Amino acid sequence: MRLAAPSFIALSLLLTACGEGEAPPVANLDFQKQLQTQLIKAKPGEVIEIPAGTWQLDRSLSLKVSGVTLRGAGMDQSILNFKGQKSGAEGLLVNASDFTIEDLALEDTKGDALKVVGGQNIIIRRVRTEWTNGPATENGAYGIYPVQTENVLIDGVVAIGASDAGIYVGQSRNVVVRNSRAERNVAGIEIENTIAAKLAKALRPRAPLLLAKLQTAHPVFRADGVTKIPNTFKGIGMWGDLEVSRDVDVSEYDEKRYQAAYEKMRDTPLHENCSPSEFSKRVNTFTTHVNPYLEVKLEGERLAKFILNSLPDAIASDVRALKRELEKSKKFD
Repeated sequence: MRLAAPSFIALSLLLTACGEGEAPPVANLDFQKQLQTQLIKAKPGEVIEIPAGTWQLDRSLSLKVSGVTLRGAGMDQSILNFKGQKSGAEGLLVNASDFTIEDLALEDTKGDALKVVGGQNIIIRRVRTEWTNGPATENGAYGIYPVQTENVLIDGVVAIGASDAGIYVGQSRNVVVRNSRAERNVAGIEIENTIAAKLAKALRPRAPLLLAKLQTAHPVFRADGVTKIPNTFKGIGMWGDLEVSRDVDVSEYDEKRYQAAYEKMRDTPLHENCSPSEFSKRVNTFTTHVNPYLEVKLEGERLAKFILNSLPDAIASDVRALKRELEKSKKFD
């Protein structure tokens, strides 16, 4: 639904008395009331359009309805300016899923410009957040700020002048940030505790084929269960597969699991492209966390046999001859 432009344009009042600065701009109260009402009464699937213009607001906006799109005419055309903000900690606070915001700007907010908390399937596209007075400690901390979210795409955004990070993603899963720019913030783009994004960053330069395989195996679908969300993946599933492939998932033990951990290590070979460090990690894990607590510890030749049998083919060539000699001399049972 398109918001109607007010029939009048509220003008800012300038204080001309000596020593007095510029007064806060006068809020477009009709526009503000209409927009917040639309956000409160929105239905899933509804599109709320912000017309071109600079709209002055003096309080936070909030959305708690899932499935809503907030769309402007362009990040330099549809501008929500909070320079005169009197109440609220953010410019726009969203507690909802299946939310899209695109083609608009949030300027001069008292706190964070755009904060999305706890939602799934979030798209933030071609959005600008800016503090037009330039860098300052009194500016809001974050421009774009999804936290505790899942399946997030941040695409083509611009974040300028935040007192902390221009784009901050925290405690989230399956997040893609691309084609975006952060400037004149204390920090630019900060992604923290975000699984899929971290895996992509780590694997892309070293193991692109493995990354592609993991991403193919763990897509994320929209609510219809059929349509894939582009460039969005299940980080937990990717991480789980990676742990299994590298056999590093044995990390917590109790008295009932030591034997099972040993049997798993014994019966599950390391993957064929295993590095020496991965082999070393398995041996160290076994010898320090598992073997000391087995009812019958592996010692001497039995321990040597376990270690040699754990060698993957990729790094075992130099040991095969020794192993055959040991077997011939009946050192192994």
